[in-house]
Parts: sequence; structure tokens; C-alpha cells
Amino acid sequence: MLSAALGLLLAACGAPRPAVQLPGPAAFDVVETPPAPADDDIDMGSGIQQGVTHGSSSRTRAEQLDTMISEILEVTKPAAAGIRSRLGHAIDALQVPEKLATNEYGLRGWREERRDGYVNEVETLYNDAEGQLLTLLDAAMTTARNQARRLAPVRSPLDAGATGEPVLDKRLTTLEEFLNGKVALSDVDASREQDKKRVTELVQVFSSFGVDGADEALGGRLLLFVGTSSEDGRPRCMVVYRSDEGMPESHAMAQVMRHRVLRGSTIVYDRGWRALPGLAPGYPETEVFDNFAMAPAVEPVVLDDPRLRDMRIIIDVQTAVVGPSGELRGGVDWRLEYSVSTRGDTSWELSQQGPVFDPFCTEVKRALGHS
Repeated sequence: MLSAALGLLLAACGAPRPAVQLPGPAAFDVVETPPAPADDDIDMGSGIQQGVTHGSSSRTRAEQLDTMISEILEVTKPAAAGIRSRLGHAIDALQVPEKLATNEYGLRGWREERRDGYVNEVETLYNDAEGQLLTLLDAAMTTARNQARRLAPVRSPLDAGATGEPVLDKRLTTLEEFLNGKVALSDVDASREQDKKRVTELVQVFSSFGVDGADEALGGRLLLFVGTSSEDGRPRCMVVYRSDEGMPESHAMAQVMRHRVLRGSTIVYDRGWRALPGLAPGYPETEVFDNFAMAPAVEPVVLDDPRLRDMRIIIDVQTAVVGPSGELRGGVDWRLEYSVSTRGDTSWELSQQGPVFDPFCTEVKRALGHS
């Protein structure tokens, strides 16, 4: 009976039973072969039954199968959509890896293992979802074929198709084509390749290379990267120092910022120069990769605040390299500009004024007490 078959279909795909109330078992009880007609219903000369023709009986069976297929689709379509939706949520929950867009050869392998791990996670999620969709498709078609066979008359040994009844087999073929479109496994594979390529690219916007005396003073090379967070669209900023003297772990970064809030060209509020917030104010956390000391999260943050609506926020940043003895070796001055609309929508851009190499880093010295 179809109600039991639909229950098995739901169990196979792991989907919750839909809100639609399915008809009871009696609604799908179909007599496999029609009762033998009375003698006076048959023209003995022609052998053709009177009143009930083969064509009308076939149409009746087709209509019954159409009803059953409609019930199968009521389960299958939302179940497939649910699998796709859960896959999308799982992919969105993954932390998108980062990549540095730079000509600095030694940085190309930075966090490569995270990118490889992300690809593996995406592959696993898609394989699981694809398996569920295939199981759903198979369960739906198995249910439909079983129901069609219950309706079909006894087949001849030479009959082809799932049931041997052409009108029923045609409906089964149409159903399979429709389900293939709804399950859309080809679309899943296309989405898989797109999601595997997701990456937050941090673009090199400054290098001390080519600035007179900069690399000599730094004892290496200073780089600034800026990108857009895939999670909230806010800036992602990173400062990298290449130590040409070795021991990059003996170097640190120091950073101060100045927030100014403007309406039009009028300064409404100026916080002055302050240390970058954090566990050690003014000193961002660093990591070492090969011969590089890296401060991977130095972006200035603007909080969501109704008082900032219809305002511009200019944030000047000074980031310096601190040598092994605590001396400042030089740094980079750079600026981000935020705009907040009257509705509270926030946008940002890297100012065209900078970044520039700063051999003195005066504001770092003042705010953090460096000599």
C-alpha cells in the first residue's frame, strides 16, 4: 500500500514527514486484475468485452498511478530541498581559508594546510549530501515502480519496461527525468567545485621594497595586506616582516590608531592616537612562518552604533617593527575610511593617501613609550 511505501521512503531519505495529510491505506487499494465479466457482458463472436474497454481500463490505471506519483512527489521534493539546504548551511559554517596575493615567493605556502583541510571538508560534505540525494532518488523510483507494478495487468514474457504496460512505463520515465531535475546532481557537482575554490584573498598593498633606505633600516622587508572578510564584509588586514637577519621570532610589531568621526568635512569626534586593543595593548599577536614574523589580524574595527549613522570614520594606523632589543626599526602609515549610511549600512575602503614607509614611527613612540 502506498502509505506504507511512503513511510519507507521517508525513512530512507531521513526527511521529516510533510505536513500534508496523506490518504489512508484504503485509498490506494487497487485490484490487480479486474473481476471476470458476466457471460452476457461478452460478445462471444468477437471475444470483446462489452461496456469496459481495454483503453478505459488503461486510462484508469494511469490516473491511479498519477495520484500515487503526486503523493511520492509531496515527500520527495521537500526532502531533496532539505538536503540541499542543510548542505548550504554546513558549507556556510566552514571558516573560509585565507591566501596572500603577493610576489613574495616565501609566503605562497602560508596556511596552505588550512586551505587543503577546507577542500577536504567541502568534499566530505558534498559526498554525504550526494549520497543522501541518490538514496532519495532511488527510494522514490523504487516506490513508484512497485506501485505501478501493482496496477499493471499480468505481463507477457516479451513485454519490455518496468511493468510491461507502456502507458505506466512512460509515466515512470517522466517521473525519473523530473526527479533528476529536482535532485539536480549536476548542479550539486558544479556548486562543489565553486565552494572548493572559496578563499579570502589578502592583497599586498604595500612593500618597503624599492623605498630608499627602507629595507636597510628594517633589516628586512615590511609588507601590508588588505582584504575583505568572507564572514561579515569587514576589512582583513595583515602586516608581515621578512627578517633578512634571521630569527624572525625575536621581532615584534607595535601598532597605534587614531579614530576621527566626521559628518561631511566637519570633525565631530577625535579620539587621538591610542594603542591597538588586545591582550597586550599596542602589540598585536604574531606568528612565525619560515623567515617571516606575521601579525595576521591588525584591522581597525568600527562597532555598530546608531550614533555613527550618516557619518564617516577615518582611521589612521601606524604599524612598526620592533627589533630584538626593543628598538623601532621603522614601519608603515596607512588609513582606512568607513562610511555609515543613514540606515546603518557600513562600507569601507583603503585610503589613497598611503600606505607609506615611516622610518620614525613617532606616534608609536609617544603612545607606547618606545625610544
